[in-house]
Amino acid sequence: MKVKSDLASVTEAYAALAMIGANGNYYLRANIMSKLYGAGTWMKNDYGTHNIDVQYDMSEGKKGFMDLPLFLRYANKQSIGPVNYNFALLIG
Repeated sequence: MKVKSDLASVTEAYAALAMIGANGNYYLRANIMSKLYGAGTWMKNDYGTHNIDVQYDMSEGKKGFMDLPLFLRYANKQSIGPVNYNFALLIG
């Protein structure tokens, strides 16, 4: 049996690696086809769930933080009484 593949028709390819440890949760992620790579952490505490990561765009298309292809992202989800609050910040 012969398997044929057409790599030219591939539009998305992702990779991820995650680690859950006693002092935090960490991950590396990549969109290989668009050349966007990221590293970050997520955690839970009394103030909700937090996600912080840095993303680097190697496609030479976008300019971000300080005119580099670098982006910083923070997200928070928490409940304040009966209200569910979601906050997201992107720098770059």
